Formats: sequence, C-alpha cells, structure tokens
Amino acid sequence: MVVILIRHARREDNSTVKDEDQALSAVGRQQALALAAVFDKRSLRPEVYFTSKHAHASETAAILAARTAVGANVTEMETLTPRRSPLPPSWNGTFTHMVDETKTAGYDLSKLNVIAFVLHFPRINQLLAVLTATGTSLNEPGFAEAIYVRADTFDALCAGKGEEFDRTHGHARE
Repeated sequence: MVVILIRHARREDNSTVKDEDQALSAVGRQQALALAAVFDKRSLRPEVYFTSKHAHASETAAILAARTAVGANVTEMETLTPRRSPLPPSWNGTFTHMVDETKTAGYDLSKLNVIAFVLHFPRINQLLAVLTATGTSLNEPGFAEAIYVRADTFDALCAGKGEEFDRTHGHARE
C-alpha cells in the first residue's frame, strides 16, 4: 500500500479573498501539472484523492486526478481542512478520526493500493508523523511537494509502521 501526502500547489495571493476561497495561481496550476507528470513517469495511479475543502487544495487534487487516475474520485474532508476541524484528541498517534470520515464517504482504505491526500502545512507533517510513528517535523514542505509512504498493509499504516521512501516536487517557473 502506498499513501501519497501532497501539499497543495501555490495559490493566488489575494488579500481580498478568504484563504479557503483562493484558487491556484497560474504557477500553481503548472506545479500541479508537473507533479502529475512525475506520477505518470512513476506509474502512480491513486485510486482516490482526499483533500481539504479549500479551493486551492481541491483544485490541486482535481488536476492530479484528471491527469493521473482515470476514474479516481476527489473527495473533500473536514479532517483535512484547516481551521474547520482542529485535530481531535482522539488522534493520539492514530488517524482513526480521518479513517472514520473516509468510511462515511464510502471508502474502505484497506482495499485500496494507492491513496493520495492533498492537504496543508502543518497537517501534512502531522499525518506523516502518525503514519510513520516519527516526531512531527517543523520543516515546511514546498508547494506541490509529494511525500511517499509505504506499508505492507493498511493495519500497518494505522499502527504507525509506514516508511517514508521518497519526496518529489511539481516544479514550475515562478
């Protein structure tokens, strides 16, 4: 099983629009397309993209899904959305709360081979720490950076036995 944690691509920097409503910038769209090309080169085909409800995260997921995963759904989640759902105390080293939300949306993560999450900093680092049982890093991933985690089974991921094995970026000229 492979989980891909993706920080959303660069958004518009418009102080007159709320953060959650800001779409991707032209550079951000290019970053998402460049990351999709990386996925293609590696033959990575996520079966579903889970994303926060912020426009720039959803748009990043939609671009990736359209270019890399024929038939993959993009599903917005409260637990990935900043300021709407702080990490609940029930996380305590697991991602049970998030898994419960995916089940409510009709997904059984244990039956999927490649899953992608498009989210924000620091949530991306928090989720990486849970999946790999490492401390939460304060290093901020770049825009359109993908972090790859693998485990033998879904239960191993839930137990924090995932292994980070690579990172890639969707590079675009700024």
